[in-house]
Amino acid sequence: MCNAICYTWRITTTILLTLSSFNVLAATNNNNEVSVKFDDNILHSFGIDKKTINQIIAQSTKPLGVNTVGLSINGKYAETLDIDFGQTGNACITQDILVRYNIKPALLLINESSGCVEEKSVSQFETVFKRNNNALHLNIADYFFDKNAGYKKVYSGGTGAFLNYDIYGNKTDSASSNHQNISSLMSFGINTHNVMMRTNFSWNKNISKYQGEHSSHSSISLSSSYLEADVIGRYHLRTGYIGVGNTMFGAGQVLGLTMDNHTGLAEGDTTVTVSGVASGFAQVEVFQQNRLIFSRPTAAGNFSFVDVPLHTAFSDAEVVIKVAEGVSQRFTIPKAAFSVSESMSSRYSFFAGQQANTVAGDWVIGMEYRFPFYYYAQPISGLLVTPHYLATGLGLGFNWIPYNSRGEVSYTLAKQDQNGNLGAKVNVMLSTQLVNLNPYFSLDWQNRHYRDLGSSQYDRLYFSQNDRYPDHYNMHYTASMGGSFNATERLSLGLALSRNTTYDAGSSNGLSLFSSWSGDGYALSQSISYNWCNNDRLSREWSWFTNLNIPFNLGGRKGSSSSYLNNVQGQTRIGTSFSQTFTDNLQLSAGIERSAINSNNEARHFIRASWLTPYNNTSWYYSGNSRNNRNYSANLSGSLVAAKIRLVFSSERVRDTFAIADTAMKGYVTLLAPTGRTITNYDGLAVIPQLHIGNSNVITIDTKSMPDGAWVKNSRKDISVTRGAVADVNFDTGQSERLHLLQLKNDKHNFPLGTTVVNDHAEVLGRTIDKNILMIDEDNINKLSMGHAIVESNENNRCYFNGETVDSSVKSDLIEINVYCDEKE
Repeated sequence: MCNAICYTWRITTTILLTLSSFNVLAATNNNNEVSVKFDDNILHSFGIDKKTINQIIAQSTKPLGVNTVGLSINGKYAETLDIDFGQTGNACITQDILVRYNIKPALLLINESSGCVEEKSVSQFETVFKRNNNALHLNIADYFFDKNAGYKKVYSGGTGAFLNYDIYGNKTDSASSNHQNISSLMSFGINTHNVMMRTNFSWNKNISKYQGEHSSHSSISLSSSYLEADVIGRYHLRTGYIGVGNTMFGAGQVLGLTMDNHTGLAEGDTTVTVSGVASGFAQVEVFQQNRLIFSRPTAAGNFSFVDVPLHTAFSDAEVVIKVAEGVSQRFTIPKAAFSVSESMSSRYSFFAGQQANTVAGDWVIGMEYRFPFYYYAQPISGLLVTPHYLATGLGLGFNWIPYNSRGEVSYTLAKQDQNGNLGAKVNVMLSTQLVNLNPYFSLDWQNRHYRDLGSSQYDRLYFSQNDRYPDHYNMHYTASMGGSFNATERLSLGLALSRNTTYDAGSSNGLSLFSSWSGDGYALSQSISYNWCNNDRLSREWSWFTNLNIPFNLGGRKGSSSSYLNNVQGQTRIGTSFSQTFTDNLQLSAGIERSAINSNNEARHFIRASWLTPYNNTSWYYSGNSRNNRNYSANLSGSLVAAKIRLVFSSERVRDTFAIADTAMKGYVTLLAPTGRTITNYDGLAVIPQLHIGNSNVITIDTKSMPDGAWVKNSRKDISVTRGAVADVNFDTGQSERLHLLQLKNDKHNFPLGTTVVNDHAEVLGRTIDKNILMIDEDNINKLSMGHAIVESNENNRCYFNGETVDSSVKSDLIEINVYCDEKE
């Protein structure tokens, strides 16, 4: 029977493709699959029985029974395999298949009777069959895999090197002196197999001339040099000449190492992706510890909610899909699937080494441990030890989600061995949001015996034991509080109050009031401050500031003007400036200012230009004043990256984990990356300077910036990486020498942006780039003229081209072509 069915299918297919009067339609759907509709009455007229017809049609749209298909896991080809699709066309993924590819069966729900994975009950597990290449695609999250599985979505490894540079030059001229300065901040790094080598250094040269005398000085200093890697998949290790410390204690530069367990933790909140299938209009709810933390409505069919914030990182999430009253589906998302944030996880850090920039050169050991969050609170402990200094501390961090409140409180004790005095320190930081009010409070209090490590070492070096803590020393503290208030949609108000005391002097105080108003076409901001010291009338002073900003549009380019009037420490300044963007990369600004203090007046003018190219970032500055002083400066910054036998200049500063994107286009193309907007060089290459660890990184081509004749199959790339990876982001693109714009004409229907036009083999001929405007290249315009091309209207009607000849030699910018829609079909 199988042979008869297959034979009938071949005959029927031939007849359908040769007789244009038969109703055969093909178009692409969301999965780029071919949807075929047959008129079964015509097939029945050929003598084919209805049962055979139904089998043929069913088999043409989805596979039935056991089929030999190519298996692809997370976009990587695995092998050719026999898969049972049953009578529903749904692939049966058995436990044997899971084990074969290092997928953990324990994390998946397997039907006891069929032995197949219950796909609808598992989040982030999806099978997609593609008829055009007879392939079954298995998309599955990384946490379902064993540690050494080769089909994870996370990108790891790679080799690359970079040099970040920031070079600044300055020249100042006056009537009696001349000064020149050149300085640079440099960072050299190599990434290989997730091991990072870094060296950060600076170079500075000064040349001065004063009343005929010359002087010159140059210096180079090493900021840090170290190796960094994630080891055993759990620990982040850095060793070399580094700065060390934690949230409680700092120890400066050491020759040593640091280690923490932040590996794989995400930035921001702890989140998870919730996906599934709803049989009808439903409410999707997520619970943790029996608390409702997320609720959203969804239409029937597949749904996916990305980055759902979680209450805790240490409890599984239960998803409930409520379709109707009393009818619901439930499944569990294991905590292994969470993207755990650094702020919510249990973590520790440790550092040890010999201090490098102190005369004593003591060894130092420090550590910090943050316990798991219990509801909204997280206990913290810390320790710092040297031969002559011991400090320990306890704290409590909290994130009170229902009331948008967070903060941290810590209590620290420190002791120097020579005088035996025990010092205490209290640190408090609190912030919250109450409707439109955002108050905050901070306190740093120390008794008179408390000294941090740096102050302790200074005392040991420059003071005798009896001089360290005179009796008249008082406790020291800094306190500040305030808040902002959104009075209306346009008006914001704020207040800040601070008080600071030192060990052997009086206290200083400050009070500030500020406001901002956003009007139609302007923004006005004001502030007034009063500062005073106790028992010192001469130290009391007022200061105020007023600024008016007016944005404008000149020739389609954005610009703004800013005018200000302020008074600080008795000096009054009034000025205005203009800033204008002339191209996407060039911005110019200029301004004038007049200042007065006592009876001395001074006028100043300045010009600034900044130019951002795909290769570097450059800025120039000039200013002069009425005293005949002149200042000239220039800045050049960017990076040079080498990877995969490619050398790329970039205006971006490369960080620990980066990528090179290749659009395969000739021309300057804009990419939207996790760190912002970047532009490729003329060869289509660009550096993505930082990829986030533990989060999905989306890199997208701005299709409006693509050169004429260019196309891209998928303008979005989504990758995850491990720390230290050097990733490749390659887009499937092409360029045609000539493109045409066709205006699609139909009296009843429109064709929105993004509509795809295909031929009878489901080959994409072009896409609409605007309403009713089709972009098509030279080759495909000829295929369009051959007929059988299909397009779908905004009302989901199948429409077609009747083979109307399109004269591609016409020089008009827009060529009209008729489109015919069959309402019944």
